[in-house]
Amino acid sequence: FLIFNQLIGPSLSFKYRNVSADINDGFDVPSTGGSWLFIKPGLSYLITPTINLVTTLDLPLYANLEGTQVTPTFRWNTALLFNLKLR
Repeated sequence: FLIFNQLIGPSLSFKYRNVSADINDGFDVPSTGGSWLFIKPGLSYLITPTINLVTTLDLPLYANLEGTQVTPTFRWNTALLFNLKLR
C-alpha cells in the first residue's frame, strides 16, 4: 500500500521451533530443549528499486520448555536488503 507516495509492504508470518534436550557424554543436559511458537508481524519499505528496508517483531505466542530456562520475550529485527544485478 501507499503512504505519502511511498510503497509500504505489510507481512505476517509464524515461526515454530522445536529443540531436543542437549546430550553430554550420553546423558541429557537438564533444562535444555523445548518448543516455541512466535508470530512475526512486519513492514517493508522500498527505498529505491534495489534497496529495501525490512523490520519485523518476533512476539512469543507459546513456549513449552524443559526445566528452568531463559527464553526470549520479544525481538525486533531490522534489515537493509540490496538487490544485486549479476550477469
